Formats: sequence, structure tokens, C-alpha cells
Amino acid sequence: MIFVGFTDALRMRRYRCPSCGGIIRLRPTGFFKGHQSATATIRTALSTRLGTGGWPPGCVSNRARHWLRALKRNALAVLGVPALTDLMAAFDQLLDLGRTPVSRAV
Repeated sequence: MIFVGFTDALRMRRYRCPSCGGIIRLRPTGFFKGHQSATATIRTALSTRLGTGGWPPGCVSNRARHWLRALKRNALAVLGVPALTDLMAAFDQLLDLGRTPVSRAV
């Protein structure tokens, strides 16, 4: 899998739990599960978009639109309508709750 910020594809390490038989996959530090962009990059892109109305230079806008849509959906589902007034605060609150703010699954 190719993560943004790495020049080569990284081999995803997988381990099987001897107790339950579940598979544990490791990914680089600072990346949300299922995302190839770093958490800081996602937060910066969303903050720039919400603050200026445009995506930062170098940001893949197609991917970033998915992040924004997912953040709105998660904020509404978990935190309620008032969270939509300050989405970056909602991003931080969702992180504090142990959730991925830009996950497509609610």
C-alpha cells in the first residue's frame, strides 16, 4: 500500500492473534485506519478549506471532498446538529472519543 509521504510502497505487516485467531495489521504512525494520507495532512486540508473556502496547494481535492463529507456526517451522527457550526472542533471531539472523524462508516 502506498501512503502519502513515502516514496515506495510499504509492506503492511500482519500478525495473527494466538488466542482469538484475529489478524492485526500495522500501519505507519499518524495515519487513520483505511486512509493513505497522514492525520495531520487531513486536518490541515479541512482547516484550510473551512477557513478560506479553497483546498491547500497540492491537496487532492477529490479525496479531500470525501473527508469533508464524512466529517460532516460523523459530526451530525455522533455530536448532533450544533457540531456542524464548528467542524474543526467536531474533528477534535471525535478524535477524543476514539473515532476516526473522516471515516465513511458512522
